[in-house]
Amino acid sequence: VHSAVEEMDGLDDVENSMLYYNQAVILYHLRQYTEAISVGEKLYQFIEPFEEKFAQAVCFLLVDLYILTYQAEKALHLLAVLEKMISQGNNNKNGKNETGNNTNKDGSNHKAEGGALIEAAKSKIHQSNFEYLRGNYRKAVKLLNSSNIAEHPGFMKTGECLRCMFWNNLGCIHFAMSKHNLGIFYFKKALQENDDVCAQLSAGSADPGKKFSGRPMCTLLTNKRYELLYNCGIQLLHIGRPLAAFECLIEAVQVYQANPRLWLRLAECCIAANKGTSEQETKGLPSKKGIVQSIVGQGYHRKIVLASQSIQNTVYNDGQSSAIPVASMEFAAICLRNALLLLPEDQQDPKQENGSKNSNQLGGNPESSESSDACRYSDCFDLPRSFDLPRS
Repeated sequence: VHSAVEEMDGLDDVENSMLYYNQAVILYHLRQYTEAISVGEKLYQFIEPFEEKFAQAVCFLLVDLYILTYQAEKALHLLAVLEKMISQGNNNKNGKNETGNNTNKDGSNHKAEGGALIEAAKSKIHQSNFEYLRGNYRKAVKLLNSSNIAEHPGFMKTGECLRCMFWNNLGCIHFAMSKHNLGIFYFKKALQENDDVCAQLSAGSADPGKKFSGRPMCTLLTNKRYELLYNCGIQLLHIGRPLAAFECLIEAVQVYQANPRLWLRLAECCIAANKGTSEQETKGLPSKKGIVQSIVGQGYHRKIVLASQSIQNTVYNDGQSSAIPVASMEFAAICLRNALLLLPEDQQDPKQENGSKNSNQLGGNPESSESSDACRYSDCFDLPRSFDLPRS
């Protein structure tokens, strides 16, 4: 995994190409998408001498990575290449004499019947997600409820917890329908399902250093805790519980620290939590008067001198540093500065404000840095995220 991508000047040896492909697959399962794309794009440069199946596997991996990083134009180009490769392969097969093999016909029929049940459940979830994105929320709920998730083979074989996906997607649909209390109820059930699955995965190994040993590689992507915490945080913020939302989002920032929208939501939590009310003032909390230190001059030369640090926030922070993650106004300022620094330059230009969101959703100009990738992810994090099954 730690081999240098820069050393891939030529791939004359097929064994080296397989090693690099395996490296890209491992990076994909470790969610290191930028590094996986770098390796995959190097492989794609030398795709001509590869076997047909191996070349298709490289292209499919890159398509998945481009979709995950919101580079839709690159994914569309590769899909066109794949379509051409598959059509050429089918023409070559039709030109050859094919011999029938009926010995395993009965076994293959039973396998196909079992696979059809699994594919039917997956199809319902795909259709539900499609209707959710179209805005047909009632139809999305109906399709999701009709999916037989009991037929799914389980997370140990596929790496996906379908029950967690089911509750999360229900929460996203109810959020879109402005039923926020129901939404947070479903998100909490999804979080509980996710914790149960993670507990089962870690039950076999007592040594923390070997928690990934003996597990299928697909299970590395099973844990969706931080995505679910983000969804819970956004939902709690909408129902007027900023402190609870802050606790969820501050944990999610451990993974998505380069996401500008997440820092913006944290700042919103801090501001909402410190919004003064008459009830708070009667309890002895300081008012806005602590902001003004003194007034100098008279008439046109009158100036207001602001306090270097708000008395209200010093009392709230109890002498702590503003860098400590506490729902204070000082920490809100830090969050907003982080969000501003993480924004791409084209989004910071007010002249391009109207077109920035559309280009961001399509991936924009691809960059190699992790921060730019996180900015491209930011549009999918504006609202709670629905989960979809992996693409085949």
